[in-house]
Amino acid sequence: MQRGDNLVVGAELLDVAKMSQLWGARYTRKVADILELQEEIASEISGKLRLQLTGKPRKQPAGKAAVNKDAYQLYLKALYFSNRWSPQDLQKAVEYSRQAIEHDPTLAPAHAVMATSYAMLGFYGYLPPREAFPKAKAAAQGALGIDEGLAEAHAALSLTYTMYEWDWPASEREARRAIQLNADQPLSHTTYSVCLVVAGRFDEAVAAQKRAVELDPLSPSLNLVLGAWLFFARHYGQAIDQLRKTIELDPAIVRNHELLALAYAHAGSFDSAMAECQVMSSLPGGEPGSRALLGYVHALAGKTGETRKILQEVMAALGEDLLLTWRTVYLCAALHELDQAFELLDKLCAERFAFFIYLKVYPTLDNLRSDPRYGELLRRVGLPPQEKFQVSSHAMPA
Repeated sequence: MQRGDNLVVGAELLDVAKMSQLWGARYTRKVADILELQEEIASEISGKLRLQLTGKPRKQPAGKAAVNKDAYQLYLKALYFSNRWSPQDLQKAVEYSRQAIEHDPTLAPAHAVMATSYAMLGFYGYLPPREAFPKAKAAAQGALGIDEGLAEAHAALSLTYTMYEWDWPASEREARRAIQLNADQPLSHTTYSVCLVVAGRFDEAVAAQKRAVELDPLSPSLNLVLGAWLFFARHYGQAIDQLRKTIELDPAIVRNHELLALAYAHAGSFDSAMAECQVMSSLPGGEPGSRALLGYVHALAGKTGETRKILQEVMAALGEDLLLTWRTVYLCAALHELDQAFELLDKLCAERFAFFIYLKVYPTLDNLRSDPRYGELLRRVGLPPQEKFQVSSHAMPA
């Protein structure tokens, strides 16, 4: 509870089987001392309960004596919106983090959440990648300049290396560093899972993302990523189950309904897939992407006439919409319109659209893989053939 400038924190450990308290304490501190209070509580719990910890609590950077109360509250708002991944929410996250930094330029987590927000804006094409990712990288490096040991900043930097610079060794290095610094940070495990899924190491990617979900089970975004990895791994039944659970957490995520429709379609449940297309079309931001998705479902169901009509509609609406262009690629692929598909892929590659990192693994592109132009695109991205490309396999921290 916050009372003026004071923060009152109650902590207790319960044995739920016996309905008894094993330990409890109450702390009253100034809001500015919140980071020190977190370490104090962690230290006291570990001392009293003699827990075996994987490492010592990380110290704050030298000279960082207190946190600006207003900056910290703005940072928390930024963190909340950065985890929602709609264009409006991500823009709010950028703005709140900017305000937090104005109040306290030394608040490293605010720089890190700005980096993650810009990375996600670039990933979905809500901002041009050439605008979003350099800003994400600058914010991540700014955070690390203040606190080199901030796991979130290393995770955000990993995203920029993966999604925009296509620097696979650097992306793995930063993701691994994030986990080593804070194995309880969900974003760290997610960024590492991205490295693994891009490499086609699906079982390990799913395991890494399951760890992220265990750490934050109510996060719709983290659950969505797990569903996506199961879909990429062609585990369509498991993907359907996972994505339906994610919808229960937040039914308004457009991308969730899209992936669920794709999983249904690849599993042969075309009526269910079309129902998800309808839901997607009713959501803000669902059109015209849902039309491309519906066309793809029709194609898998053998309704090529309907698919060609939709392709004409979608092509007329493309403009500079990179995400719609990506969706149109697999619509073309389903119709075996390979020249058109590769023309669109060339455009996406030139724009460094972040979904391009999934070129090797996206099930909707399977019809393209035997074409020599497909191998050339992989070389442009820096992705060697499947049997030669892998993330290093030495053990990760638990």
